Amino acid sequence: MSPTTPRLRPELKATAAEEAGIAYFDVSDPRTGSSLRLYDFEWLIAQKLDGRATFGDLASWAGGCFGFAPTAADLVVYAGKLDELGLLETEAKPAQESDSGLLPLDLEEGIVIDTEPEPVVTAKTPVGAPPPPAVPPPPATSLAAAPPAIPRAAPPMDMALAATLPVTPATKAPSKPQFTPVPMPAAKRGPTAITWVLGALLLAVSGIAVWMLWLAPMFAPVKVRVETVGKPQDVVQYYEGTGSVVRSQPTTLSFAAAGKVGDVVAPGTDVKAGMTLASLDVATPLEKELADVRDRAAFYTSQVDAATAKGKLSEAKKFEKKVAEKQKRIALLEGQVKSLRIVAPAGALVSEVLVGVGDDVAIGKPAVKLVDQQVMAELKLTAAESTALQAGDPASLVVANRVKAPITGRIRSVEAGTVRVELTDRHAAKPGDPVAMVRNRLSGVTPVPAAALSKTPGGGHQVYLVIGGKLQLRPVLVTEKNETLAYVSNGLAPGEQVVVSSTASLLPGAKAVAE
Repeated sequence: MSPTTPRLRPELKATAAEEAGIAYFDVSDPRTGSSLRLYDFEWLIAQKLDGRATFGDLASWAGGCFGFAPTAADLVVYAGKLDELGLLETEAKPAQESDSGLLPLDLEEGIVIDTEPEPVVTAKTPVGAPPPPAVPPPPATSLAAAPPAIPRAAPPMDMALAATLPVTPATKAPSKPQFTPVPMPAAKRGPTAITWVLGALLLAVSGIAVWMLWLAPMFAPVKVRVETVGKPQDVVQYYEGTGSVVRSQPTTLSFAAAGKVGDVVAPGTDVKAGMTLASLDVATPLEKELADVRDRAAFYTSQVDAATAKGKLSEAKKFEKKVAEKQKRIALLEGQVKSLRIVAPAGALVSEVLVGVGDDVAIGKPAVKLVDQQVMAELKLTAAESTALQAGDPASLVVANRVKAPITGRIRSVEAGTVRVELTDRHAAKPGDPVAMVRNRLSGVTPVPAAALSKTPGGGHQVYLVIGGKLQLRPVLVTEKNETLAYVSNGLAPGEQVVVSSTASLLPGAKAVAE
């Protein structure tokens, strides 16, 4: 009875390949990482080595599939070569017979491969035809050379199979099978001397590049521009616009009604808001009548309260009508008196009287001129600066020749970039003095060029200092900063050298020299 086949290792991976029109399978061993190229029919027969079928069954199946007739003995030799290459299990599992006593051999059985191979159809050679040429061996491929991880010693990877399956046509009697050796691809060789030399040169070049680009700058002093830090000082910042102290322009007041002037104020009089400056002669009797009507309205109002308290509602309503009549008369008289008088709108000085007592005047006739006694400063600021200011805000001014003596005041008006400031002390400046408006005052700060600053990871500010010939990075507190200057309130000491040139490529601890 024919012996049972050994078992092919199930973890082997096979990938279909084709070259020059010939089908192959590249078989890889996951244990060792090595690989082997077989003809397609060699691999398909190897797949049937399952430890259950006999070599006779396998020979019958192969003769019906591939157009040549290997014997059981041929297959035993072939299996032995596969075993030498470490492709078979050490001990085959016992065969399990089917109901018919023979195991069905099917192309669909076997281990799973990475890529489904295309079916290989080999036409049987007609009787009397010359035998087909031998299949050429597969091209050599560079393979891994790790030894197989099996108990027995494996042959070297560059040896060839001693015998492969015969390619004798199936129609001929298999008197003696023909064998075509399939050479194993040469194993990868280790690095040559040239490879080692090239690798050493590459490492040397890489080391030089690292030194030139990174390490050398760390050791070579970098040239920087520096400025010496001065003592902290008080800094006054001004608005960009300037102005001057101006004289107040006189204000002319006129009558709102026609008539004869009955009274007028004298020139040079200091007046307060609400004070009567001039009136027509008919204003006096109207003012007397107005005073009388106000008294009567007050009397009737008291009567309404008394009647209401006694519960005499009908009597109270009578007095309420009287009160309403008097209030209506009061409103009429007040309107008439207002048109007959000129009243000061604010505190001022009467600079000129244009009418006299007894003069007849028409409506709108100029009568009195007033001059504001407060000294005003008028400044022209930029639109952005003036927008942030409002009437009533306190203001601080500085006369050009008295910088250390600021003048206090209050903003009177802001119109179209023109700011008018009323000085608290009208004797602090005289008309025509040039003035500037203070925007901010900084105490105990050190000015440094804005270019010296860079950002810390947390969003603050820092500067580079040259201390002992090396660069030192130090955080600083900046009170205020503009395009050219930064005002540092903490972090710098007088006499230190701060770097004012570009700091983008500087590294802390690097050597540095001042240009």
